[in-house]
Amino acid sequence: MQQDLEGAVAELLKRNRDVFEKIINHSFPRKLGDGTASLDGFRYYMIQDMKYLETCAQLKMIAAGESHDFEEVRGFFPRHKRSLEYVDNLKTICITKLGVPASIIEATPQSDELRTSERFYKLALHDRHEEALFGYYLVLLPCILSYWKIANRLMHATSTVKNVVYHTTWTEENDDDSSVVKYAKFINENIAAKGGVDQWNHIFNIACMLEAQLFDTGLQRHTVFRIIPDGTYFIYNSSHERVVLAIQKVEGSLQSPLDRSSVVGIDKTGGDNEKWLAHATKDGYTFQNLGTRLYLGISSEDRQILQAVSRPYYWWVNPAPSQPNQGSLLYQIHDSANLRYTLRADIKVLRNLGSAGLPINFHDSESEKSPSVAPCQMWSFERLEQLATHTSRKYPFPDPIIMSFVDDKFLPSGNYAIINVGHNRPISFNEEKECLSTSNAEYTWTISLLANKKWTIQGPSEVFVDLSPDADDGDEVVSVKNPPKPHQWAIKRHSSNEQAYIIYSPSQPQLFWSLSHGGEGTALQLSTDHDSKLSLWKFKRIERQPADDETPDPIKQLPSAPVPRPMQLNSGIKNTCLIAIPAGWLTTITSISCGNCINLVRIRRLVNGALEKQDFVSGWDARDEAMMVDGSDSSSLAFPSAEDAYVFVVETYHSTNRARRDPRKLPGLKELSTSLRVVTMSRPNDMKSFPDFQTFTIFDESLDASGQGRTQNAIITIHASIKVAVDLNDPRKPDPGTVNEGYNEELDRPRPNHMDQLLEKYHAIFVVDDSSSMTMNGAWGKAKDAIFQIATEVMQYDTGGIDVYFLNSLLYYDAITEPKEVVQIFSQIKPQGPSPFGARLQYVLNKIIEHLERAKSNISDYRKIKPVNIIVLTNSPPSDNPMKVIQSAAKKLHRGLHHPNTVSIQFAQLGNDTHTGKALKKLAEDPSLNMVDAVDSVTPEKLQRGILGGLHPSIRAEIASSSGLRCFYYRVFDKGNPIASKQRAYLDDPYLGRIRSKWVAPPYTAGSLRLCLSSMENIDPSKTKLFATLSSSSALADGEPISFKIGEALGISPEEPLVLFSEVTPKDGLKPGTESLRVPPDPNSQITPRIFYYGIYTESGVSVSTLPINKEEVWISQLDFNLIPPPHSVASLVCLISQKEAIKGPSQLYVGKDATTPLSNDHILTDEDGWPGSTVEDHIIFRTLTDSSPQKCTGFPTGRFRIRAAGPPRYYWTSQRYKAAEGNLLCLWAGFSKYSRVSYYNSQIFFVNSAGHLCIEGGLMLDISGSSIILTGERQRTEPWPNPWSHPLPAFAYSVESKTITVRFYCDPLVSDKWPRPEREWKDKEFAVAATSVASTRGLKFEEIARWVPVNALSTRKWSKHYVGHGPHNHCSVGVEEKAGDLRRMAWELEPV
Repeated sequence: MQQDLEGAVAELLKRNRDVFEKIINHSFPRKLGDGTASLDGFRYYMIQDMKYLETCAQLKMIAAGESHDFEEVRGFFPRHKRSLEYVDNLKTICITKLGVPASIIEATPQSDELRTSERFYKLALHDRHEEALFGYYLVLLPCILSYWKIANRLMHATSTVKNVVYHTTWTEENDDDSSVVKYAKFINENIAAKGGVDQWNHIFNIACMLEAQLFDTGLQRHTVFRIIPDGTYFIYNSSHERVVLAIQKVEGSLQSPLDRSSVVGIDKTGGDNEKWLAHATKDGYTFQNLGTRLYLGISSEDRQILQAVSRPYYWWVNPAPSQPNQGSLLYQIHDSANLRYTLRADIKVLRNLGSAGLPINFHDSESEKSPSVAPCQMWSFERLEQLATHTSRKYPFPDPIIMSFVDDKFLPSGNYAIINVGHNRPISFNEEKECLSTSNAEYTWTISLLANKKWTIQGPSEVFVDLSPDADDGDEVVSVKNPPKPHQWAIKRHSSNEQAYIIYSPSQPQLFWSLSHGGEGTALQLSTDHDSKLSLWKFKRIERQPADDETPDPIKQLPSAPVPRPMQLNSGIKNTCLIAIPAGWLTTITSISCGNCINLVRIRRLVNGALEKQDFVSGWDARDEAMMVDGSDSSSLAFPSAEDAYVFVVETYHSTNRARRDPRKLPGLKELSTSLRVVTMSRPNDMKSFPDFQTFTIFDESLDASGQGRTQNAIITIHASIKVAVDLNDPRKPDPGTVNEGYNEELDRPRPNHMDQLLEKYHAIFVVDDSSSMTMNGAWGKAKDAIFQIATEVMQYDTGGIDVYFLNSLLYYDAITEPKEVVQIFSQIKPQGPSPFGARLQYVLNKIIEHLERAKSNISDYRKIKPVNIIVLTNSPPSDNPMKVIQSAAKKLHRGLHHPNTVSIQFAQLGNDTHTGKALKKLAEDPSLNMVDAVDSVTPEKLQRGILGGLHPSIRAEIASSSGLRCFYYRVFDKGNPIASKQRAYLDDPYLGRIRSKWVAPPYTAGSLRLCLSSMENIDPSKTKLFATLSSSSALADGEPISFKIGEALGISPEEPLVLFSEVTPKDGLKPGTESLRVPPDPNSQITPRIFYYGIYTESGVSVSTLPINKEEVWISQLDFNLIPPPHSVASLVCLISQKEAIKGPSQLYVGKDATTPLSNDHILTDEDGWPGSTVEDHIIFRTLTDSSPQKCTGFPTGRFRIRAAGPPRYYWTSQRYKAAEGNLLCLWAGFSKYSRVSYYNSQIFFVNSAGHLCIEGGLMLDISGSSIILTGERQRTEPWPNPWSHPLPAFAYSVESKTITVRFYCDPLVSDKWPRPEREWKDKEFAVAATSVASTRGLKFEEIARWVPVNALSTRKWSKHYVGHGPHNHCSVGVEEKAGDLRRMAWELEPV
């Protein structure tokens, strides 16, 4: 075997040992070996592995169809047949041995890891043509070798658990020496003809990394595969057809359960203690006993003893690997923590089974010598389809019902009888005992649907159903009279039964209303079980007739005719005022004062059947002050417009009795306001330019306690106005052609007003600050409570869940659907470290944008992508620069033509730290960040209101635009130096200018804006250029349109100013005519300081700076990052430092203490992840050098010219096949006339560009690869630098006297795995260009330098497909040789064109 892994395969493994060992030492196969892997995770991995091989088989088939090598195609089909057989075998294993139905396998989508692999292989191999088919064999080599090595290791390891499904379905299947030998032999025999190890090493390396990522799928949060459907079952042991699993000492009916009761096997009698409710979860199956409601579990003292326990215990169910030829399908039941432990019946006592029952053990399957599964370890499940037909049970239980919430079928407000489904008994209020219990007669409950989709449940007058703060399983549901705030309940409908509901509290979502038995007077209790009929309820509507003297609820009093504008209605009640509001009007209610009394003003409105209620309150400590909204520090309320008219019910209560302390209890005491006066004011006729409005001021003029005087109490105003120009509810559709087609239509609709709509229609992502600051003032607990409450909403509405990320912790969780998951998550993380908002938001936003980019080509997929709402919870200012990250993401979304409302970000401040508030406010108010909003002083209760109160980014942009785009910000530079602006934006920053946008003359182009800025700075406009940003690499064209729209305009943020570059020094003073044009400067700059530090070094060590930061560190100085001229490059920074320090000659920049290579001059400096040199300790190293920089090409004429060999035959330098593409080869060919085809003629035209590089017509430059002259384009710098991808180009020098073209190299020209060679082999020798080269010449293949290519260049380079060259001494070849020997071959003549 060893000899077959020699040769090329051994060399590939040697070169990629580190990454290959990541596969064979991965934790997932280790878990397979010891039996602790998740069974559902293994199922998911096996499906992904099968789909991976399917994808490779499809790609190989395509490559075979494009191959021109018939022998290769002939050999492909038998190998392809074996590949398809292996895929079919995997699918058979998933179905027969893992129990996953074929339909689920087909419906399971590819994982992100698998899609990444497919994209890479298509990208890396699509241009290889003849080698593509071999490439797809090579990419499977890491899989075949690693699987065999892992399986072989597990087969011989003493710790391997062999009596589990992982061993038979994975380890044994992959321990196949012969297949590995054949595959390695095939690779070794063919790789040399396909380019050798050097060409394929990079592909093999990436394939190893992607293979390790495929193992990651087995460790991810897995899908629940329902091997047996949820339901109620008898569980039989296969050793005896009558033995079923049961809980001991339970005879038929229900009795008080004991946590320590035993689990045994007994002869089937049909009792409830033999029936089990099976339920699949992400942690495994739970089995709940029907008779006792206890769960199948294990003893905490002895893990081999089975017991009935009160809390769920989790098991894995899997088809038994060996099945009898006849009978029911058999399964093994494993402990979810370790698959080696299984349930088994004690076969030794089976024949003597008595009333005591058959012992059931929790058995270590490894103790068995035989790898096969004994019958006593196999179980079958008999489902009970209709439990209601079994009359022997006194208290029937149902199959569990799969629940879902239907958002348009909420239980409406009304009067109801509440009836338990399991016992068919109504619940009433026992006034004598003041409790909720069963009764024979139906009792009327008043149930109100609130605007937040929660319900209040009211019995007698002012008595509401409540929940004790410390309520637990088994406690009674309580009631409370006249509570300040009635408890809100969640009432959730079952999708399979439109008349069945569960009832629970959002504050304790694990406790449900339940009725233990149906006897008279049985108290209503709380239970953790929501899967039985005892926890299901029906609501029977009761049409209650009001008494003759009963006043109808004024909330139901709607206008009889359409209301054209707001108006007061007659309530007929002394303390109640009714205000009708038409559809489409916005309303604000503000309290004025509260007088010398305590007050309660209750505001109610009914919108779309949902009740909204808010209270204004004041106590004795707030005399003559405005009332406050109950539970907040605000004195006003804002109500959005509604589609239909509605009525505000204003109920007023006050008391001058100082014995009354709590205003919330005034309604129960009947201390009403008896005289209300309403004063109305409409918009005056001379104010037609203002939106129409109507204001109602309500006075409480009730008699005081003595009955003498009136209270002076103007209590509230209600101000209603028609929609303004910018409708905050109408985002409007974007202009045609500005966004991709097929986007989610929810993006054009108003943002949801309720959490159920937002969680259903939006993708909510929470980013939680886990920095050390979160340990202060209970911020960490507040964040947990806030997300816990959101999770209860998710549970109620059965939405797709929420995602949670943290700033520092790499843990993240998606699709959270249960509150308990939130508790678990927060318990795993300890707040510590800084607050890197930018870094984490960059990760989250990039992930979102990548998803959008992948989907936009498929309209059906694109339409399914929900709007994303990111909520950041923090109590500290950011430690990095999130503004840059968000601006960058906004530009990517705009360039990708994604809808402007696709992503919105809300920063929610926990607490009221002033610095944090300012930092978040700055983000929200920056005109370039329309997607950002901020909510201050957030509490868990206030967070939901803040989220719902957010605005669409398009509306924020429209608001900003409607107020007028105020200013352009800009900086001025003169030959690398910053220049003080004449239109200073801030008094403390002389280099930042600001002008009003209205000063720019049409047409609105970059040219008109440049002229305006030049005029304001008194600079000759013919000597200026305008750059979009500090980091722009080129100036804007004068004809380029300039948008004034928020989000599209340039220079609207002081953080992202325009740049005016001047070739001359500005004239003194202001230009005549501009003296009165002035924007008063602000006193203090709001720009985040971006100071960077640098140190002066020579080749021998540090050198003194002209402006050191202190007397101790005299070689270190500082500069403002904003003062680096465009482009924001290393060259710009070197120029700036050189001028400041008066240094001449070449210099280099190094970043980082461990830097071994300098930054390239064209490297663009960014501050997205913290700008370089941001601290004194990490200062930039500015190193001066003796002049050894690359030289320009010399001796060539200006303009265009051709190069031909001296003397006959007159062959010219020509690009191979006349193509101008990177990697293409130069050769010799006969000359073309200017009348020839343009591409032919241009292939022989050369010139020297402004940088001094020798170029071919079209702009590609000449480089050397080995001895061949090739074409190359501009390259992004990659590290380590220089390298075969990015390096200083060679300098060509033409001598008129000798007619030779010599070449000087500045890096090794020979591309190989041993690159670079010692300098003596290329640097100190003299080279020249020669015809009929003595060495072979060929073009450069992309894969030869792919390892150095940045990822973003993989798909953007146009690379030559013509790399086949010429052999030695070929008359068409031209190459580079040492200048020696026959110099006639090195003579060239230049012909001007």
